[in-house]
Amino acid sequence: MPFLQYAVNEVAAQLEAVGIRVTTDPRNAPRPPYALVDPPSFRVINPKLIETSVPVHLISSGPGNSDAATTLMALADLCVGGTYVMTGQPSSIIIGSSEYPCYDLTLVLTIQDS
Repeated sequence: MPFLQYAVNEVAAQLEAVGIRVTTDPRNAPRPPYALVDPPSFRVINPKLIETSVPVHLISSGPGNSDAATTLMALADLCVGGTYVMTGQPSSIIIGSSEYPCYDLTLVLTIQDS
């Protein structure tokens, strides 16, 4: 079983299930707001059990003003209630030559191979 790709796909599916547009490739990014799912870090518990930490950037448009903050907090609230969110913090992200306000989340999944 490809543990790491499974983690990325599972996180993307959970985000889509709560109504957030998702991409795993910034080259294919839709107009904000959306979530960008990055490759996970991981810890092997045993050969059939892996804990993954998947970074997710919730991205809003415009300058980092109160409108962007309101949008990002609303998106983060959706994630907290419907996904595996463990941590989150406001930030910014550069995609291409543009800087966007974002919320950096870490979603943790423990995956077991059957």
